[in-house]
Amino acid sequence: MQSLENEYPQQVLAEITKHDTVIVFGGGLRIPLQPSQHSQLTSGSDRYWYAVRLYKAGKADKIILAGGSLCARRL
Repeated sequence: MQSLENEYPQQVLAEITKHDTVIVFGGGLRIPLQPSQHSQLTSGSDRYWYAVRLYKAGKADKIILAGGSLCARRL
């Protein structure tokens, strides 16, 4: 993964141009296990936080969360 990350280093937030949508690819979440009621964030969750930072900074109008292996189920 690091080789891919090195090709696309983080940019300074102020220098990022505005886009319609930020797409966050899956990963960084763990299926909730009892007694947890919600998905758990793992070390790969930084992509979600960065998407929120982009959204709050006005760099995107929408965030789309895509992919992952989280199973939909009721607890």
